[in-house]
Amino acid sequence: MEREECRKAVCQDRTLQYRLIRKPVKHINLRICPDGRILVSAHPSVPAGRIDAFVIEKQDFILRALESYEEKRKLSALLPRQSHREEIFREICGEIYPLFGAYPVPYPQIKIRAMTSCWGVCHPKKGSITLNRRLLSVPRSCIEYVVLHELAHFVHPNHSRQFYDLLTVLMPDWRMRKKELENYAYR
Repeated sequence: MEREECRKAVCQDRTLQYRLIRKPVKHINLRICPDGRILVSAHPSVPAGRIDAFVIEKQDFILRALESYEEKRKLSALLPRQSHREEIFREICGEIYPLFGAYPVPYPQIKIRAMTSCWGVCHPKKGSITLNRRLLSVPRSCIEYVVLHELAHFVHPNHSRQFYDLLTVLMPDWRMRKKELENYAYR
């Protein structure tokens, strides 16, 4: 039978409030929830003072985890929701796509996902481009460059001299935009 109680552990510069769950476990277990709750489970025979000492011992880990979750919550609040993200990327693609009027480029299906090593990917055979959702944290001019870059792969599916010549014709300042984009991380 599980018993729960709220407890506090006084650390160096802060008091950590946690929920203690008494249940038949071998070790004292600690879990930090994304909503900021601190959960500790321990066997009913473990003294409360030992559990408090365990929480104090793990305070650096706990505080780092709480800070990390808080940063993620703040970032999540800043980033537009998925439907709004799609709208922003579709709007920019709609503005850039007409530049390819002289080329047989299909209007692409736009996919958005977290990417760790690039800003965008073109799939000419599938008729789609995938954009890194982190693009929402860079200037619009950089997003325009990435969309143009990926659409140019429908004409030249490689990074040949012709590919870069096409970029220069369609967006003469692409090098400046690319350089600005390099100031941002993929993830």
